[in-house]
Amino acid sequence: MKGVDDSSQSFKYPPSLTIVGLGGCGKKLAREICNCDWLLRYYSSNVNRLKIYTMDTDANEYVEDQRWEKKIMEKVDNLEGAGNIEFKSYYLPSLANITHVSDLTSAEVSASIKRFRSVKTWWLNDAENSGVTFQDLKRIDHFIMDDFGGGVHRRRAISKAILYKVLSEGQANGFPTFSNPGVTAIILGIGGGTGSVMFIDLARYIKEKRDEAIYLFAVLPTTKEGEKEQLNAAISLTELEYLNVSHDERLFDHVIFTSLGTTEYTNGQYELEAVSEFDSVFPQIITNFFHIERSDLNLSDARKSYSSFIFADSHVIEYPV
Repeated sequence: MKGVDDSSQSFKYPPSLTIVGLGGCGKKLAREICNCDWLLRYYSSNVNRLKIYTMDTDANEYVEDQRWEKKIMEKVDNLEGAGNIEFKSYYLPSLANITHVSDLTSAEVSASIKRFRSVKTWWLNDAENSGVTFQDLKRIDHFIMDDFGGGVHRRRAISKAILYKVLSEGQANGFPTFSNPGVTAIILGIGGGTGSVMFIDLARYIKEKRDEAIYLFAVLPTTKEGEKEQLNAAISLTELEYLNVSHDERLFDHVIFTSLGTTEYTNGQYELEAVSEFDSVFPQIITNFFHIERSDLNLSDARKSYSSFIFADSHVIEYPV
């Protein structure tokens, strides 16, 4: 908390924290944080507040996401002060009131979103400004799918369109208000199709609601992942660097990268032991960052134009006793 000297405290998580896990990678790591009982106990005591939201576009994982939400909240309910912690899973196409990609291409949707977010051109269908129809999309991208089984399949335009449609629906659809004070940590895999596309727009939305710190924790893809993952990561890095050098908009107080590279993960290999180990130590990366950021160490160099990102790694060392 700004203005409060907490340098003598060994545990330096902010007293009010919102964690947003975007896409498949982001939601998995956000759930991993809930395995840290010590962290849940901290936020269940006194006036501390923790909100964890996961957001995805994959219809195939909807049931599993709801199962995780129930499981985690059952765990939270067994803690004292359970009301201080909230875990919620959001299936974004449902909040957008759509079931198919083609639902995003109607003239009504185009007009609604242009009114809400001051968008000049609705890129999926805009007769006034040379937008494309879904049939046009299919001619351009022969493998585009009209449902959300498997998410958006790395299609950046579709992912961004879903978020804009969700936001245009207003609060009645149940989307988080982000109205309470506190810092925000956004977690995502920067090579994915959901999180890597909408994280900047989501950060802008949160900043409009509360002008407090937003931290980005992004996982870089391995060199063994596909071309689309590599391309999405490259585009997202370019967007972040543009934000950094433009000086007109400072969305993220810090951007922290970590990498799956050492796991040699290839698409779909979630059961690799190295991936499980990476997931298990990820909460330590967040813990270490907050400890450094809220202590007397100086992170100002990470705000320079020539060094805009922080790269983090974490290991758990076990000693035989």
